[in-house]
Amino acid sequence: MKKPLFPGCDTFSVLGFILRLMHAKLTCKMTNACMDMTLTLLSEAFKDSIIPKTHYEAKKYLQTLGLGYESIHACKNNCALFWKENSELQSCPCCGASRWVVDTMNKKKIPVKVLYTAKDMQWHARIKSNEDGVLRHPTDGKAWKHFDTIYPDFSKEPRNVRLGLASDGFNPFGTMCTSYSTWPVVLMTYNMPPWKSMIDASFMMALLIPGPVSPGKDIDSPPTTALISHVHSRTSDPPFAIIQPLTERVARSMVARMLGERWKHDRRMMS
Repeated sequence: MKKPLFPGCDTFSVLGFILRLMHAKLTCKMTNACMDMTLTLLSEAFKDSIIPKTHYEAKKYLQTLGLGYESIHACKNNCALFWKENSELQSCPCCGASRWVVDTMNKKKIPVKVLYTAKDMQWHARIKSNEDGVLRHPTDGKAWKHFDTIYPDFSKEPRNVRLGLASDGFNPFGTMCTSYSTWPVVLMTYNMPPWKSMIDASFMMALLIPGPVSPGKDIDSPPTTALISHVHSRTSDPPFAIIQPLTERVARSMVARMLGERWKHDRRMMS
């Protein structure tokens, strides 16, 4: 990693040069084509130097440091990810939709949908309110802040996943005379903004509790407790946390409050 950029160079290592160049690209909003032309020109002008010839080669070099990312293709109908056992499939295993959009001009396959969440997963860390008593997002609440004080190592990385747990019951038969209820237990990601996390495509139904009577306060035992224990037992140092169990009514009111506060803020900024 400390290999000099060219023999006798004491100013730049190969890594330092690539990092500075990538920083300039982002700051000046250079296109990939502009970056390719710049690297090609530099490599031709300084033949003794170890300069990547394309932007792709520069990114591949940085991936050896763990600074890269994995592009995961997804079904256009949000049925499945083309990942792990589905990574080689050309169509969705659930609905059969094609994985690709064919670019007839360049004769190349372009994925219909690509999973990009790194930026959204850090959204909660950028919108914290500096006003006392203002709750725009669970990150401003006491439960979130209390969790951060107990687990400071976890809270240092904003991409660590924070999950909310919500549940409410309904009668699947649609008749009040039938004594039966079904309680779905849903997980949602608090990291992302509410207009992305509080939509059907982002909900994860982890449990479905059926029965002749509603579980009531007993919902905290044993199914939900087993779910939370299972989530935390997946790894010894899990990159996620369940912040606060919520009923559906509380979850809905929280979303409405968040959107209302955002509307009020935007209106104040406009005026």
